[in-house]
Amino acid sequence: MADVYLRSADGNDADDGSTWALADATLAASLTAAGASGRTFMSDNHSESTAGAITHASPGGAGTTTAIICVDDTGDPQPPTALATTGIVATTGAGANISGSGHAAMYGVTYNCSSAASTGNIQWTSASSWAWTLLSCQLNMRGTSSNNRIITGSTSGTMPDTLLELHACDVNTTATGQAFNPGATTRWYGGNLTVNTAPTGGLVKPLVGMSTLFEARGINLDALSTNAVLAVGTGSMGGAIDFLNCRLNAGYSIPGNLTTGTVVGPGQPRLRMHNCAVGDTHFGFAEVSYEGNITPNSGVFVSGGASDGVTSYSHLFQTNANATFYFPLWGPRIFIPVYTTGSLTLTVEFFHDSATALHDGDIYYELEYAGTSGFPQSVFARGRRPILPTTTTNWGSSAVTWNGGGGFTNPNKQKMTIAVTVAEIGVFQLRIGVAKANYVVYVSPPTRAAVA
Repeated sequence: MADVYLRSADGNDADDGSTWALADATLAASLTAAGASGRTFMSDNHSESTAGAITHASPGGAGTTTAIICVDDTGDPQPPTALATTGIVATTGAGANISGSGHAAMYGVTYNCSSAASTGNIQWTSASSWAWTLLSCQLNMRGTSSNNRIITGSTSGTMPDTLLELHACDVNTTATGQAFNPGATTRWYGGNLTVNTAPTGGLVKPLVGMSTLFEARGINLDALSTNAVLAVGTGSMGGAIDFLNCRLNAGYSIPGNLTTGTVVGPGQPRLRMHNCAVGDTHFGFAEVSYEGNITPNSGVFVSGGASDGVTSYSHLFQTNANATFYFPLWGPRIFIPVYTTGSLTLTVEFFHDSATALHDGDIYYELEYAGTSGFPQSVFARGRRPILPTTTTNWGSSAVTWNGGGGFTNPNKQKMTIAVTVAEIGVFQLRIGVAKANYVVYVSPPTRAAVA
C-alpha cells in the first residue's frame, strides 16, 4: 500500500510514482504501484488516451480497496489537499473497451470510451470478485456504434461477488442502441443522463441469462425524452429494476413509455418507478410486469384517503390476460405505523366497474405484521380463498366517497376488512394482488386513519 502520483504531461510508467516528479503516466501502472489499500492521486490536468482496449486491474480486495482520486496538483502538494473533477482516461479505435477489475474507489475521473463509429464498452466483467464505487465521475460512450454498453457482471458464466456504485455520476450515450447491461448489482445514486443521441431501445438492457439488480435514485432522465427505461425480452432472467425520485421528460407517458419489448413470464425482471414524474408530485408509483401495470392516479380517489399532503390519489391496477389466481398483479408494499397492540382492524377501499362484486379470488391482500410476542418474527394474514376449489366470498360493499367516476358504467365501491391481533408495536406491511384478468381496479392505499 502506498500513495502514488499520476500525471500524463510529464509522468513515466518506468518511474515508481512515489512523488509528483516521479509520477506515473497511466492509470493502469499507477494502480499497480499503489497496491491494495493504496491511493493514486491523479492530476487535474491528467489526460491519457490509448488506441485500443485498456484494463484497470485494481490490486485492492474486499476490505483493502485501492483509491483513485483526482486532485488539484498546483504546486505539487504531497499529499494533495484539494479535490478536482477534470482527470480524463480515454480510448480510441475499434474494440476500445475500458475494463475494471478488483476493488477500487474512484473520484472525479472521466472515462471517454471509443471514438467515431468504433465499438467499445465500459465494463466490469471479471470472473473474480470485484467492487467499484465511483463519485463525481463521468462515463461517456463516445463511439456511435449501437452495440456499445456499460456492462456489469461476468460474461464467463461464473457468478463472483460483484458490485458497481455510481454516486453523483453522469452517463452519456451517443447512439440509439446504447444502454446499461447490468448482470451484477448496479446502483446509480444522483447524476444525469446526458446524451449526444438518446437511447431508444431501453436505457437498461438486462444481460441474457443473468439476473438483474439495478437501482437508480435521484437521476435526471430528461434527456431520455420519451424513450423506454427498460428493454424486456426472452433473454433476461429474474431480478428487479427500481427507479426512485427521478426526473422524467415533459412528454413522458406512464406506463406507455416505460418499456419496450414483451415480458414473457412472471419470473422476468419487474420495473418499478417510485415517485418518478414530470411535475411536482410526491405520490408516484408505477410498475410494469408480466401480469399488467400499476400507475398512480390523481383523478380517482377516496375523499380523506391517501394524499401526498397536497394531492389525493389512488393506485390504478390494470391487469392483462396473464393475471391469474396464483400469479396476480401485486402492488407495492404499503407501510402503516402501528402504535398499539391487541385486536386491530385495517380497511382497504377499492373501486371497479361492474354490478358484480369482486371476491377473494379476484382481489386479495397480504398483510405482514408483528404478531409474535417476544420476537421480531412477523405473521402473515392472507385474504384470498383457499388453494383448493371452494366457494368464493364477496368483499363487502362500501359507503365511502370516491371522487372521479373513472368513466365507469356500473361503479362498484367495495372494501376489505382485515382483523388481526398485534403482539408488538411496529409496522403493517400491506400489498394488494389483483388476480382477475383484463380488469381495472382502483385501490386507495390505506393510511394510519384506516387502522382502528
